[in-house]
Amino acid sequence: MKGCSSNLPKLLLISVWVVATVLISLTPMEPMAEETRKGQEQPIVIKAKSLELDEAHNIITFKGSVTAESKDFIIKCREMVIYYVSHKGEKDKAGLGTKIDKIIAKGSVHIQRQQGGVATSEEAVYFWTEDKLVLTGNPKVNQGQDFVKGHKITLY
Repeated sequence: MKGCSSNLPKLLLISVWVVATVLISLTPMEPMAEETRKGQEQPIVIKAKSLELDEAHNIITFKGSVTAESKDFIIKCREMVIYYVSHKGEKDKAGLGTKIDKIIAKGSVHIQRQQGGVATSEEAVYFWTEDKLVLTGNPKVNQGQDFVKGHKITLY
């Protein structure tokens, strides 16, 4: 990790909160009320072989067998990169002044909802402000016996 020994507790709190908030929104396979999806917070357990913080560029990177799991979904990939924006003076529910810009999951991305539905691709990019998920690299989305595949799949 790059120069974050004194910031490790803050980094872990930011990482878990950021990923928890965003991954809830990464589940477009079943419609949800906008207020519920954006306002709902639940614990997420993220496991990876390494975690790197680049505070200068506001980037958190999880590498190596990344698994993000909650009661609603499991996401597996080789690498997950979270881009965030710092807002001085503003605090979120976790007491931190950060906001997610986008999240990129790379390498054999597999998103599985506990209620059913699976999305797979080589890369998944979630754009926070647009509430948009773009799957590329042989993307496929399954829901029951229905599926969609192509060169690029965009979910809102």
